[in-house]
Amino acid sequence: LALWGSNVVLSGSELQLYNIAKPENPTLVSSSEPPSAIKSLVGAGSFVLCLAKEDLSLRKMDKLGTVLATTKLNANQICFDKSKQVCYAIKSGDKSTRVQKIKVYPDSMEKDVAFDVPGVFNHCQAANGQLVLTGLMDLAYLTSDEGASTMTVKSTRHFDNFALRDVAITDDAILVTAI
Repeated sequence: LALWGSNVVLSGSELQLYNIAKPENPTLVSSSEPPSAIKSLVGAGSFVLCLAKEDLSLRKMDKLGTVLATTKLNANQICFDKSKQVCYAIKSGDKSTRVQKIKVYPDSMEKDVAFDVPGVFNHCQAANGQLVLTGLMDLAYLTSDEGASTMTVKSTRHFDNFALRDVAITDDAILVTAI
């Protein structure tokens, strides 16, 4: 799901752009069938980042069929930090998770530094220079020092007997849902 203004992009077998100016009556504006299945989708302002099996593509929200940029990438999940114009792609391993930082521009993307975070994480959320990674029962909170290219783990938390589901970040809080 990617949201910008009154536009929403959904990903299934195809990318679908809806106008939800009237939420009681959403209107399908356009659709596009990507060349391969989309594993993860995130909004980046008026753009959409689509993670497929072997690459990350940048598309304009109102022209879903047109790929503006592509970069080879092996990841499981992506998130976007609007304030920094950076996409984070994560790939979990046996004991650590690889985080790939990607700078996003209106017509291109540039891979930046990649770094490992101890722990197995499968979801990410980013905002205002902060990155939160969640796994089945674990959470890691990362930030970067001014001018630093990599991020450091500032805090971790293990939740016994809770399976973490969704996470959201605000300026002064992290909201996590669990079952």
